[in-house]
Amino acid sequence: MFLTLFVNLGALNTSLGGIFLGHTLHGRRDASYFEILQSLGCLLAGFLGAVLVQKSNDGSLAAFGWAAVIVGTGCYVIAFAFVRRSQGRHLNFFYYAWLGLLLMLMGTAFVIPVRWLPHFWSSLGLLAAVTGGRYDRWTLRLHSATYLIGAAISTDLPAVGVDTFVASTSHPWHSMGTPGLVVWLLAALAYFVLVATQRGQTLVAWRRLPRFLLVILVLTGAGSLLVAVSFKWLSPLVSHQEAALAAAVRTCVLAITIICLAAASRSADFVELSWLVNPLLVVTGLKLLVEDLRHGTPVSLFLGFTCFGISLILAPRLRRRESISSNVNASDGPEPTSDSS
Repeated sequence: MFLTLFVNLGALNTSLGGIFLGHTLHGRRDASYFEILQSLGCLLAGFLGAVLVQKSNDGSLAAFGWAAVIVGTGCYVIAFAFVRRSQGRHLNFFYYAWLGLLLMLMGTAFVIPVRWLPHFWSSLGLLAAVTGGRYDRWTLRLHSATYLIGAAISTDLPAVGVDTFVASTSHPWHSMGTPGLVVWLLAALAYFVLVATQRGQTLVAWRRLPRFLLVILVLTGAGSLLVAVSFKWLSPLVSHQEAALAAAVRTCVLAITIICLAAASRSADFVELSWLVNPLLVVTGLKLLVEDLRHGTPVSLFLGFTCFGISLILAPRLRRRESISSNVNASDGPEPTSDSS
């Protein structure tokens, strides 16, 4: 029964895949949205169905994982080596590129051991950043951010960020650990690779999206480390005031982050950093009302409101200078056009 099911699923996916390849590559026409949804539905249903059947029989999933990795690699080759050159950046290109990303994530999750999966995904993210930066491919830059975000999720980095900035001090916080630290460092390296390979270019907002996503990831890790280390270092000096200490440390770290982002965004190469300044100001102000006033002491409230006040004064001024500088640079010449993907 199971063998028949595997054969039928394989035959269905092979036939549909062959038809789809023939239409999109040989026929050189864009697939319709219905054809894309149909092919994706059949592929995912067949793959996941086979995985569930194999898992119910306590079988190994390595074969399915390697199959997904091979097909995903083939999708990348088709997207960038054939479709991109012959048809340009149309629907077919994005379909094959993102299908390659999806299959690589699914396949490696079945092949790579869990403890090594964050390292592998973050390495793929760095490789995609280097390749996308070297050949000016926006799609690969966005894939870099996607791989690194997946790696961060697999290391519980979101839970670490929630604990260090939101959770109560009455229970232990999640720690980043070695895998999370490696992912954070590679995410920072990938960000600077993207910045270095686009240095001096005038970029529209959507082309900065991969860098913006990586910045959020890097700031989450850096802020979590700074809050956790500061709280651990200062907590022995404060007796029975852990909640007030945590509130003050969080506010100070947020305020310092806001000022650093506003200052760095004065450079035309780091404009995307300014996108986080106003949201963080709002979040920090709400945090003062919700957490600091509730748990704070006179000393912690003084520190928190002082840091927030300084950031509230400096950040808009620094951003105003960045805005003036950007307008002057934009007036020096027209924005270059690019057909990179």
